[in-house]
Amino acid sequence: MSERLFSVDDQCNLDESFRLHYAGGVLEPCQEIYDGKIQIGIVDNNCINPARLMLKGSDYKPIVVQIPKTGQVVTVKQPGKTGVIYFDGLIDVSRFKRHSIFYLGGGADRRDHLHVASVEKINSIGWRVYWAPLQMSGHVRHGRMVSPTGKITQDEAQALAHVFTKYI
Repeated sequence: MSERLFSVDDQCNLDESFRLHYAGGVLEPCQEIYDGKIQIGIVDNNCINPARLMLKGSDYKPIVVQIPKTGQVVTVKQPGKTGVIYFDGLIDVSRFKRHSIFYLGGGADRRDHLHVASVEKINSIGWRVYWAPLQMSGHVRHGRMVSPTGKITQDEAQALAHVFTKYI
């Protein structure tokens, strides 16, 4: 008997074990993302300011997910920076606006731009990316980027800023 899937949007579904199914595979909650083709998006002005990639506030909070089917609790304990997960590489403006409002907490500002980097590029500078859904608020496409040191030095923030490309 196959597991029941629950639609998140036109690109992905959740199963009863809170795994995220997308065209390229399956992500496990609070586990590292190994699919280098997945894109991570962050919002900043025309150029990414590395100072905004330093840890603060909620970046330190563990992300906790309870698996509905088993009751098991999994976490991402390492502090890190938030990004939105995109699967298809074709991010349209309306999707960006919806995601920035829903996943990044607030309306899109006219000075905002979406900057994207593949998981592969982020990994190439020593960072790791986790699928870290914010289960209670429904932010399923939430990812957490964790620095090599776990603290985010100025050099690490600078390196992370450089792997991102302005998309829109």
